[in-house]
Amino acid sequence: MKALYNILILCLLPLFIKAHPVHITVTNIEPNTIKACFEVSIKIFTDDLEQAIAQQLNKNIGLLAQQPSPDINKLFLSYINDHFKIKINDQYIHPSKVKFIKYSVVENATWLYFEFKIPNKINHISLYNNLLNHLYPDMTNLVIIKWNQQEQGLTFTKSQTEHILI
Repeated sequence: MKALYNILILCLLPLFIKAHPVHITVTNIEPNTIKACFEVSIKIFTDDLEQAIAQQLNKNIGLLAQQPSPDINKLFLSYINDHFKIKINDQYIHPSKVKFIKYSVVENATWLYFEFKIPNKINHISLYNNLLNHLYPDMTNLVIIKWNQQEQGLTFTKSQTEHILI
């Protein structure tokens, strides 16, 4: 009986979730000089993240039902590695070098936390971000990056998926 109840809740849940009119993600990238790494945090609406992973990876991460998949960290990392890339000195950071730290759900948003080592010398940095672009034509991805005592804000859209910083 409980299983039937859970299935019913899962089927009806989308009817009760308010669709939000804004399609946006916010990403922060900043160096941690003590750990010699870049720390990356991505804020994304939970319902959008679930839909994106379900569509691309054919998996339900279970956040909206508060029953997270045992593979949730791998699913997050797989989706992010496909849609958010950092290129340093003309080489993308290899997915094996990106360490997933944790995730947290705050109200209707999910925060994803990652890090990767800072190379010894950085001549060029460029970013690629098309998070959720396959879901929404009006998708906007904002990125705030701190580097060399400067902070820069970048806007990524369906038609502008890459920016060169330095």
